[in-house]
Amino acid sequence: MPDAVSTEVQAAPAAELVQVVFLEVSAKRLEVDSESQTTEMPLSVQVGQSDDNSEIMVRVSTDITSHQAVFRVDVMARYSLKEPRHFTDVERRSFAGSGPMLTLIPFLREALLSSALRLGVDGPMVPLFSVQLPGADQEQATDLS
Repeated sequence: MPDAVSTEVQAAPAAELVQVVFLEVSAKRLEVDSESQTTEMPLSVQVGQSDDNSEIMVRVSTDITSHQAVFRVDVMARYSLKEPRHFTDVERRSFAGSGPMLTLIPFLREALLSSALRLGVDGPMVPLFSVQLPGADQEQATDLS
Protein backbone atom coordinates (compact mmCIF):
# COMPACT_ATOMS: atom_id res chain seq x y z
CA MET A 1 0.00 0.00 0.00
CA PRO A 2 1.48 3.43 -0.93
CA ASP A 3 2.33 5.79 1.90
CA ALA A 4 0.42 9.07 2.47
CA VAL A 5 3.11 11.25 0.89
CA SER A 6 3.16 9.49 -2.48
CA THR A 7 -0.64 9.33 -2.60
CA GLU A 8 -1.03 13.07 -2.00
CA VAL A 9 1.71 14.04 -4.43
CA GLN A 10 0.12 11.93 -7.16
CA ALA A 11 -3.22 13.65 -6.52
CA ALA A 12 -1.73 17.13 -7.06
CA PRO A 13 -2.76 18.57 -10.44
CA ALA A 14 -0.04 19.13 -13.02
CA ALA A 15 -0.28 22.88 -13.50
CA GLU A 16 1.79 25.65 -15.03
CA LEU A 17 1.86 29.22 -13.73
CA VAL A 18 0.44 31.43 -16.49
CA GLN A 19 0.05 34.82 -14.83
CA VAL A 20 0.41 36.73 -11.58
CA VAL A 21 -1.68 39.90 -11.48
CA PHE A 22 -2.27 42.50 -8.79
CA LEU A 23 -5.95 43.30 -8.35
CA GLU A 24 -5.32 45.99 -5.73
CA VAL A 25 -2.31 47.62 -4.11
CA SER A 26 -3.11 50.54 -1.89
CA ALA A 27 -1.55 52.37 1.01
CA LYS A 28 -2.68 55.39 2.95
CA ARG A 29 -0.53 57.37 5.32
CA LEU A 30 -2.17 58.02 8.68
CA GLU A 31 -2.37 61.69 9.61
CA VAL A 32 -1.13 61.00 13.13
CA ASP A 33 1.06 58.07 14.16
CA SER A 34 -1.23 55.42 15.58
CA GLU A 35 -0.59 53.53 18.79
CA SER A 36 -2.38 50.49 17.38
CA GLN A 37 -0.69 48.21 14.91
CA THR A 38 -1.61 44.90 13.34
CA THR A 39 0.73 42.31 14.81
CA GLU A 40 -0.47 39.58 12.48
CA MET A 41 -1.09 39.67 8.76
CA PRO A 42 -4.46 38.04 8.12
CA LEU A 43 -4.69 36.39 4.73
CA SER A 44 -7.84 35.82 2.73
CA VAL A 45 -7.40 32.98 0.24
CA GLN A 46 -9.90 32.24 -2.52
CA VAL A 47 -9.59 29.44 -5.05
CA GLY A 48 -11.61 29.10 -8.24
CA GLN A 49 -11.63 27.11 -11.42
CA SER A 50 -12.47 28.20 -14.96
CA ASP A 51 -15.78 27.11 -16.52
CA ASP A 52 -13.97 24.77 -18.91
CA ASN A 53 -11.88 23.30 -16.02
CA SER A 54 -8.62 24.19 -17.80
CA GLU A 55 -7.40 26.70 -15.19
CA ILE A 56 -7.21 27.18 -11.44
CA MET A 57 -7.00 30.68 -9.99
CA VAL A 58 -5.71 31.44 -6.49
CA ARG A 59 -6.33 34.87 -5.00
CA VAL A 60 -4.68 36.10 -1.80
CA SER A 61 -5.38 39.41 -0.11
CA THR A 62 -4.38 41.10 3.12
CA ASP A 63 -5.08 44.27 5.07
CA ILE A 64 -2.39 45.38 7.48
CA THR A 65 -1.97 48.47 9.64
CA SER A 66 1.37 49.83 10.79
CA HIS A 67 1.73 52.73 13.21
CA GLN A 68 2.09 55.10 10.21
CA ALA A 69 -0.09 53.69 7.42
CA VAL A 70 -2.82 51.30 6.31
CA PHE A 71 -2.04 48.84 3.49
CA ARG A 72 -4.11 46.54 1.28
CA VAL A 73 -2.78 44.05 -1.26
CA ASP A 74 -4.83 41.68 -3.42
CA VAL A 75 -2.97 39.42 -5.87
CA MET A 76 -4.01 36.47 -8.03
CA ALA A 77 -2.12 33.63 -9.70
CA ARG A 78 -3.59 31.81 -12.69
CA TYR A 79 -2.49 28.26 -13.44
CA SER A 80 -3.13 26.26 -16.60
CA LEU A 81 -3.91 22.59 -16.00
CA LYS A 82 -2.11 20.04 -18.17
CA GLU A 83 -5.26 17.90 -18.24
CA PRO A 84 -8.55 19.76 -17.69
CA ARG A 85 -10.79 18.25 -15.04
CA HIS A 86 -13.03 19.46 -12.25
CA PHE A 87 -11.42 19.52 -8.80
CA THR A 88 -13.36 19.30 -5.55
CA ASP A 89 -13.18 22.13 -3.01
CA VAL A 90 -10.81 20.03 -0.90
CA GLU A 91 -8.50 19.42 -3.89
CA ARG A 92 -8.51 23.13 -4.80
CA ARG A 93 -7.70 24.17 -1.21
CA SER A 94 -4.93 21.58 -1.07
CA PHE A 95 -3.50 22.90 -4.34
CA ALA A 96 -3.69 26.52 -3.12
CA GLY A 97 -1.83 25.68 0.09
CA SER A 98 1.24 24.42 -1.72
CA GLY A 99 2.78 26.01 -4.84
CA PRO A 100 0.54 29.08 -5.21
CA MET A 101 1.19 30.27 -1.66
CA LEU A 102 4.93 29.84 -2.18
CA THR A 103 4.53 31.96 -5.33
CA LEU A 104 2.22 34.69 -4.02
CA ILE A 105 3.67 35.51 -0.58
CA PRO A 106 6.81 37.18 -2.03
CA PHE A 107 4.55 39.30 -4.30
CA LEU A 108 2.51 40.38 -1.25
CA ARG A 109 5.65 41.21 0.71
CA GLU A 110 7.17 43.23 -2.15
CA ALA A 111 3.95 45.21 -2.69
CA LEU A 112 3.68 46.07 1.01
CA LEU A 113 7.30 47.14 1.36
CA SER A 114 7.46 49.13 -1.90
CA SER A 115 4.21 50.93 -0.96
CA ALA A 116 5.72 51.88 2.39
CA LEU A 117 8.84 53.17 0.63
CA ARG A 118 6.74 55.31 -1.74
CA LEU A 119 4.86 56.81 1.22
CA GLY A 120 8.08 57.44 3.12
CA VAL A 121 6.94 55.39 6.12
CA ASP A 122 8.38 52.40 7.91
CA GLY A 123 7.51 49.13 6.23
CA PRO A 124 4.98 46.95 8.02
CA MET A 125 6.29 43.94 9.87
CA VAL A 126 5.68 41.02 7.52
CA PRO A 127 5.59 37.81 9.54
CA LEU A 128 6.97 34.47 8.45
CA PHE A 129 4.37 32.10 7.07
CA SER A 130 4.18 28.36 7.32
CA VAL A 131 2.75 26.11 4.67
CA GLN A 132 1.77 22.56 5.46
CA LEU A 133 3.19 20.50 2.62
CA PRO A 134 1.43 17.26 1.63
CA GLY A 135 2.50 14.38 3.84
CA ALA A 136 4.43 16.60 6.28
CA ASP A 137 3.59 16.78 9.95
CA GLN A 138 3.38 20.08 11.85
CA GLU A 139 7.11 20.06 12.67
CA GLN A 140 7.98 19.84 8.96
CA ALA A 141 6.07 22.95 7.84
CA THR A 142 7.94 25.19 5.41
CA ASP A 143 8.60 28.81 6.41
CA LEU A 144 7.87 31.43 3.76
CA SER A 145 10.16 34.35 4.34
